[in-house]
Amino acid sequence: MGKLESALGISLAQECATSGFAGKEGQSLYLHVARSDDATKPAKQILLVGLGHGMGEKGAPSALQLRNYGLQIASSMKWNSLESLGLLVVGECTKAGGQGEIEKKELNALALDTAETCAVVSAILARAEPDLRFRSSRALASSTDSRKKNDVAIYVAGGDRNGLLRGSAVARGMRTALELVNAPPNYVNPTTLAAFAERIASTSELLACKTLNAEQCSAFGEHGMQLFLGVGSGSVNPPQLIHLRYTSPEFLGDGNAEPSRKIAVVGKGVTFDSGGYNLKVGEGSMIDVMKFDMGGAAATLGAAETILALQPPGVQIDFIVPACENLISGGAMLPGSVLRASDGTTVEVNNTDAEGRLALADALLYAQDQGAEEIIDVATLTGACIIALGDETAGVFAHSERFAKRLLESAAAAGESVWRMPLQHAYAKQLKSDIADMKNTGTRAGGSITAALFLHRFINHEKVSWAHVDIAGPVWDAAKGTGTGFGVATLVHHILGGGQTSSK
Repeated sequence: MGKLESALGISLAQECATSGFAGKEGQSLYLHVARSDDATKPAKQILLVGLGHGMGEKGAPSALQLRNYGLQIASSMKWNSLESLGLLVVGECTKAGGQGEIEKKELNALALDTAETCAVVSAILARAEPDLRFRSSRALASSTDSRKKNDVAIYVAGGDRNGLLRGSAVARGMRTALELVNAPPNYVNPTTLAAFAERIASTSELLACKTLNAEQCSAFGEHGMQLFLGVGSGSVNPPQLIHLRYTSPEFLGDGNAEPSRKIAVVGKGVTFDSGGYNLKVGEGSMIDVMKFDMGGAAATLGAAETILALQPPGVQIDFIVPACENLISGGAMLPGSVLRASDGTTVEVNNTDAEGRLALADALLYAQDQGAEEIIDVATLTGACIIALGDETAGVFAHSERFAKRLLESAAAAGESVWRMPLQHAYAKQLKSDIADMKNTGTRAGGSITAALFLHRFINHEKVSWAHVDIAGPVWDAAKGTGTGFGVATLVHHILGGGQTSSK
């Protein structure tokens, strides 16, 4: 403590006592240090952030706490005056001295592993700068926002170098996802989203992109993708099935090489959701922010960008986005319609506002046709999941216990909050239809579960490990009016650190 205070030229203990800062979770204390010509006292800003009681092993902070630490730094520092940023994570505070003696405190810097370093660094870099792309030049010129970020060098005491590099790459993907979600729906539609994916792929031969238009989707399989195409039938912007494939460098040009893992990430890409003829109306409908209904697609494309930067060996990864708009017109999907999935399953559409599962069903069948052995679908699928878990935690549904465990561990290591939800098969009876093989919604009770069960119906569980991640809550930070980039870190950690081929 003494060495740190001497280096900073400030009494941290006194400042904490004066302000009441006790290191509790959510507390922060910003201190401005007087300018000095002394090179040994270079700090100009000090931000103390409370992590509370450590929730990780042996009382250390968890990756989720470290990510929240990074988010607090991102929103609190005056970035436009920074050239470098040093991070010190204190693991414990020991007290010495008996009754009546002056209490002494000793700060101990924690050593952070790759995942922990990545969690804090990616949170800072992804969220430090506000998204001002849609401000006029005049408004930008008069803005006094202190979070306009210069290029800042970040140093982590006890940090891991690989974690810094990975954190930078993950932050890039998170920022991509955040900006896609933030973009107004008149800027991001199925066509422009497909063009964006093509631009990502154009930067490297390791990433190939193909986009299936409506005609090609109609010709897929025996019956075509009627579910997916039905969702987009009311829009002048035709649906686009976007498919990016990452191939590890060692497999390029070697047709006989076989990847150790074949993974597909499928992201719901409804670029605007009006609800269709079951129109979103009334308080709580959130129609004004339904641009974020492509948050799963945003996370998928952000993860693709990060994976391309990190170039993991031994894997083939398909990033698949069924991109469409759910709107109203003379040609839009009607309540009561019966549509056929590409595998022949007939679905009675009893609610046009349960459109995401329709688009995902055909996309999941497409992913299996591409040879995927592991599939993770990511979607802002149900308001019911927000009711169950709130707006900071995603719900995970999986058929395989082992696959669910691996994905939960990936999320925990990445610092993203997820919770295992039950695939309660008894609820599947709610999806029975009198005229078709199934209908697309059940009752309000257990809505996130019946949505997952609908998707479950389209997976060949003998050949594929599958998980569904409902990110309807954490995709959007309502208090700050911004996307979060949620999902990218978990997907990347699963691909990089999931390790062994999954057992189904």
